[in-house]
Amino acid sequence: MTVVDTVRESMIQNGMPPEKVITLHSGFNQSFMLRYPEAAKEWRKKLMPDQRKQLVVYAGGLYRFKGVDLLIDVAKILPKIQFIFAGGDRSQVQFYKQLARQKNIKNVTFLGYILHDRLQSLLQAADVLAHPHCSGNAATFTSPLKLFEYMGFILVKEMVLG
Repeated sequence: MTVVDTVRESMIQNGMPPEKVITLHSGFNQSFMLRYPEAAKEWRKKLMPDQRKQLVVYAGGLYRFKGVDLLIDVAKILPKIQFIFAGGDRSQVQFYKQLARQKNIKNVTFLGYILHDRLQSLLQAADVLAHPHCSGNAATFTSPLKLFEYMGFILVKEMVLG
């Protein structure tokens, strides 16, 4: 199952029988629609140094094609904003921590993989949810599912906070 046709086509080209591949457009994890205001406040308290007022959160794989390198470069030119990266295995987290140190970027934090029951409140703590998915060959085998979840967050935040 996928949410985009390019991923469906890639699956078929790689041997998946066409009748077994389903595309469900605009799908997202509805459990992300629940609100966790206290847990979100705790994330902000824990992750935001006093001199920073905005929080940008990226959640997903730590890969160049997912736009992680791009976000790190953006963090360098926006030093008053705190950037949080949730996802990746230990080696990926170490790689990107080292890259940020080499570039002398101090407003990035790498949390590693976060379970979904905690990720919901982290995403709700954000002022901006970043989804810098790059185009190219990677777009044929990955899916922008988070984009729909993020759109759901925006809708709920508007309904709850006005």
